[in-house]
Amino acid sequence: MPEQKSRNQPLPAGQLASVLAQMGCPASKSNEMAAQLIRRAAQLAKTTGRAETEAMRHLLELMRQGWAARKTEDGTVASVTFPISHP
Repeated sequence: MPEQKSRNQPLPAGQLASVLAQMGCPASKSNEMAAQLIRRAAQLAKTTGRAETEAMRHLLELMRQGWAARKTEDGTVASVTFPISHP
């Protein structure tokens, strides 16, 4: 019987890179940043006992908060949202 994909598996690197680009990451850096986030989420999951998806969600939320806090050229605060859904 083939192994069924778990809901707790992290996003593939390509999908994560797309999410990062939508969040405001420069497209030229999104693949590299996705790889770094995947490694960091695995480390965080191992040290905290969380699932990798929970660790990734936490890291993405921190990034979202950082990018949302950036001010735009006209002085207003940028707003970024990132819906993450797993099939």
